Amino acid sequence: MNGLRVRCSLETVRRNSLIVQHAVVRGTSKALCGEAIRLIMIDDWHVPFVPTLASACEECVRVLASRMRS
Repeated sequence: MNGLRVRCSLETVRRNSLIVQHAVVRGTSKALCGEAIRLIMIDDWHVPFVPTLASACEECVRVLASRMRS
C-alpha cells in the first residue's frame, strides 16, 4: 500500500440505520473522502478500516482503491 496506513473513523450521521465507516490516513483528522471524522481508539489500538463492510463509505473505498493501484 505504499506506506498508506488506514484507520477507521465514524461519521456522526447515520446512513440506512448503520454507522458510516471512513478510511483515515494516520496523522490526519479527515477521511479520504474529505469528511471531518472522530477516530475510534481503544487505548492505543485503532479500529481498522474494512472496505468490504456494508457500512464503509463508498467514496473512501474508491479513493483507497485508486491509491493502492498507483
